[in-house]
Amino acid sequence: MVRFVPLAMCPGHFIPVKQSFPQSVWPGSQWHENCLEMYCILKIAALNQINLQTAPEHFPVTVIMESRPSNSVWQDVSWDAVGICSASEDSQAKDEQRVIKRGEIEQHIYSNLKLRLFLDECESYYHNLMSPKPGCFIIAREDDKGCPVPFLVSMSFDEAHAYQEGDDLVYSVPIPAELYRWLEAYVIEHYAPVKRIKRKRKDWKAGE
Repeated sequence: MVRFVPLAMCPGHFIPVKQSFPQSVWPGSQWHENCLEMYCILKIAALNQINLQTAPEHFPVTVIMESRPSNSVWQDVSWDAVGICSASEDSQAKDEQRVIKRGEIEQHIYSNLKLRLFLDECESYYHNLMSPKPGCFIIAREDDKGCPVPFLVSMSFDEAHAYQEGDDLVYSVPIPAELYRWLEAYVIEHYAPVKRIKRKRKDWKAGE
């Protein structure tokens, strides 16, 4: 029997999964969900032919911030992160910021950021990949003019939340394919879901 498992993180892709797992990890078991999710990640990695040995330690990235007239009476313009892409080392060396104007809309392009991955954030990366909308988190701080200037890019829910708790600005944008494959390879190499064990309730009446 073959099951077709739809993957939320890759819409439109259906991977045939043979029902050949041991009974302890197939439907009805506590371990089934995590095993199936990791199996799907491994299948996608194989299809994408990810080379785990040659994956870069970090990725230079370019972030695009956009301002447009605000509908709020409290502010003149509203800001949002509208995109991120991998950049070349040459653009990083220039450490430049460009501004593109189209009428009342401005796009500020920052080419001086690097995306790094850390072992202690692997679980957060994993849950990001398995979420309905995997994202890159752009952390920014306002300058003297009130413009948000990005200083960090992260793939970790936990790291982004920590900065948000510290009053920094956090924006989320979709992960580009190249960065997605890189993050996926890193998670496959360094992380495995932890088996969830349901605690048994203690029978307090037994000792009476």
